[in-house]
Amino acid sequence: MPQVTWKGVITFDLVGVPVQLYAATRSTAVRRSTRCTRRTAAPAKKAAPAKKTAAKRAAPRKAS
Repeated sequence: MPQVTWKGVITFDLVGVPVQLYAATRSTAVRRSTRCTRRTAAPAKKAAPAKKTAAKRAAPRKAS
């Protein structure tokens, strides 16, 4: 049986919840979460960085 690493109580106002922390039994990679679309909850595609176009760049103004 694994040994308890930490033992304590977490309290929320008047309610106390006993907690015991155990060491991991095996090492695994952490799975990264993916962003989802709001309408379909399908994985969202990565958006390409916006390209700068000539129209978006500010043209130097002529002194009048």
